[in-house]
Amino acid sequence: IIYGAARRFARCVKKLQLLLETKKNKTGLINQQYYALALAHTNQAEKAIPLAHQLLRDAPSDTYVKYTVAQVYALAKEWGSAIYYSQQLVDQGMSAEWFNLSAFEQLCPHTQTSEKLKDIICD
Repeated sequence: IIYGAARRFARCVKKLQLLLETKKNKTGLINQQYYALALAHTNQAEKAIPLAHQLLRDAPSDTYVKYTVAQVYALAKEWGSAIYYSQQLVDQGMSAEWFNLSAFEQLCPHTQTSEKLKDIICD
């Protein structure tokens, strides 16, 4: 089981590196979302956050953009913004399955996290 998980993780890291290296992935809304997430997952918050801002300007009411932005902020440890967008998504009716990521679990101990959001993302 551990060997299989390590192989899946290695493939995931390789895919993230390919995303970061491919210039064409910087255009188009969906590609920009993936690029922002790849940056955030590789500890490049200084590049991911401005891209998240641009995504919000381009598609302020898009649920998937908000979801991407919430992840980017959580990975960047920008707790207030991560909580803000996660709360919006929960208020829109997004289910717990969407928040089953370690990035979101990090929001649990913060006092700004509402009880409703904690019910969704915390154990």
